Amino acid sequence: MAKVLFIDTDEQYARYLCGHLTGAGHACFYKKTGENILEFVEKHGVDVVICEAMLPDVCGFGISRRIRSHENHFMIPVILLSTMSEETELQYGYTQGVDAYLTKPVDPDALVSCVSHKLAEAASAATNDPLTGLYSSGRIKSSVQRAITKRQSFVLAYIEMLGVPNFARMHGVELRDKAIRQLARLLTHWGEKYGEGLFEAGHMGAGHFVCIVEPDKAARFCKALNEEWKKHLHKLNPAAKTHEGNGENLRADEELPDLSLMICATGSGVVGAHSTQEYFDTIAHLRNKALASEKTGVFLDLRHKV
Repeated sequence: MAKVLFIDTDEQYARYLCGHLTGAGHACFYKKTGENILEFVEKHGVDVVICEAMLPDVCGFGISRRIRSHENHFMIPVILLSTMSEETELQYGYTQGVDAYLTKPVDPDALVSCVSHKLAEAASAATNDPLTGLYSSGRIKSSVQRAITKRQSFVLAYIEMLGVPNFARMHGVELRDKAIRQLARLLTHWGEKYGEGLFEAGHMGAGHFVCIVEPDKAARFCKALNEEWKKHLHKLNPAAKTHEGNGENLRADEELPDLSLMICATGSGVVGAHSTQEYFDTIAHLRNKALASEKTGVFLDLRHKV
């Protein structure tokens, strides 16, 4: 059972939809306005907020911004209801951190389904990655949205271990997982070393990581991580161990067979993106360029300050 807060000036309509949510096993609270929204969420332990876009005091977009900016409640799902469905309004809502958008009149079954889906997403995002202990990708995306909403400067860094499937086929899943955990420990160490300020690290799966970093530390972080990982690769890679067992050492400039890093980073800068999706779209663009170059290492977005 979840605690659902329903905000709408039309009490009769809200009670009607709340009845369907209650029938699905949820507990519903009703408010006519968005006044004192954060205090209400805190007091009642609200799990999901459903609100009308156009309210007399704080509009639905403003409610979403307040929740997304909050230190503890920024991951609460926000579902917006509106009689309008223009693409511009939809896009604006998503940039404000809205999770879902339903057009009035709302199909009660569709609302119940949407609530269940968003609650499941929130629960998954709140669960740390079991292999590394780092945050999930969903948590990192929520943190990016929080930073955007707070107008906080940051850099989003994407770290990919290259050749993971091939490495697992050659050397086994156990050694692959060991390598992934080792990189996660390096990221955790960085966070502990530079604990003051903004830093979060998450594992998206299969050796794909993403971090949120302070702008003035980001370039140094990317370069230092890449260099430190090269040292660890010599210890992890079975080929390197074979060389060491024969009394040989890999040269510092010798190409490593697997698991080299590709690090792509983009910053908010002066002309930063306006939504979480835009940041990840930029990362995808950088990744494609990096793959096309057939090189490893650090790739920075020169359009935004990193």
